[in-house]
Amino acid sequence: EERGSLCTPSAVTSYRCICPLGWGGTYCDTEISTDTLRFVGNSYVKYSDPRYNSRNLKYAQVSFSFRTSSNDSLIMWMGKAEHEDDDYLAVGLERGHLKIAVNLGERLSLPFTVRNLTLCCNKWHNVSISLNSTVVQAFLNSKRILFEDADPFERYVALNYGGQFYFGGSHLPPSPGQSESSTPPFVKRKVCVSTVYN
Repeated sequence: EERGSLCTPSAVTSYRCICPLGWGGTYCDTEISTDTLRFVGNSYVKYSDPRYNSRNLKYAQVSFSFRTSSNDSLIMWMGKAEHEDDDYLAVGLERGHLKIAVNLGERLSLPFTVRNLTLCCNKWHNVSISLNSTVVQAFLNSKRILFEDADPFERYVALNYGGQFYFGGSHLPPSPGQSESSTPPFVKRKVCVSTVYN
């Protein structure tokens, strides 16, 4: 086991290693670029925003590129993901359609699904999501594909995400009685994420 890799037998005389971020190869001895992350199963990366305390929580924007071989994937979760009632902005795919879920407080808004396009087939897609008070916008390759108000009564207007981002999945389990494929937290399948901006 090299560099903290996790190795398990894959045949009688062979094994397979899961390498830590930045390392690859049979023995985890090859340095690889980390500008593209690949997630399989329940794997994810957690990122803490060092500028969280200076941000205006009424406005959030995140942009990233992704590709997936699955029609159902959690791509990004912006929020603490410690309790199911925490504020969050989640982006994923459901049956190949982009799905965005927002919770600014008390789960007042249903998820938004962009049904007029399908994102699939291991092609790279450039996505940008913005939240301005309660208005959610989504852009695909610089073209606006979603413009919705998550709470027209503006009962809650700030995304208290705790400075936490999860890409490829999250450690938040489904609620009791909730299936893995429901939202949140979406189902976790194969997805690649690259070039993230916030």
